[in-house]
Amino acid sequence: LARELIHPLKPWFEKTGYTGPLQVTAIRKNGVWHAIEYNIRLGVTTTALLLRMLKNPVDVLLEVVRNQTPVLEWHAEKYFGCTLTLAGYGYPYVVPSVPKLPVEVSVPLECDLWWNEVDEEGGQLYMANHKNYEMGHRIADVNACAPVMDSAVKLIENEIRKLRCLGSYYRLDLKELAAKYSSLLTSEKAALR
Repeated sequence: LARELIHPLKPWFEKTGYTGPLQVTAIRKNGVWHAIEYNIRLGVTTTALLLRMLKNPVDVLLEVVRNQTPVLEWHAEKYFGCTLTLAGYGYPYVVPSVPKLPVEVSVPLECDLWWNEVDEEGGQLYMANHKNYEMGHRIADVNACAPVMDSAVKLIENEIRKLRCLGSYYRLDLKELAAKYSSLLTSEKAALR
């Protein structure tokens, strides 16, 4: 992936002296990876997931802020990460008149849960009601890591079912996507060793 998506940017990195984080969002179509966007930051969902997958996350962050080349050491048991967003009423559009919808957690999650746009009042969580158009309605992100993709997907799908909010939804096709790309990613992982 780096050869296809990041290496073409080397002249820019050298010209600017940039050594910070780079996030690439890409899709694979007809066997070819295509960049959708580049960000010179780590995104909200990506950062939490990547840090959990590293053996030495604090060291890596310190090396980055000190303008040093980070040494990445990955947990073998957390080689694949999966993040799933619980999208709220109206997402991806901003609906400023959303009623105060309660968010419930039936039992504690067995993976990482990151709250996004929720408010707390009297011990109860509610989907944030926006009075403006600068934010969407992402309720939470659930992150899971495992040695194989299928296990990460299974865990995340089980865990997100523990969250409830009227009008919310999440992707239901992760198993199909995992099956489609699992052999590809496993062969790429073997090539990296």
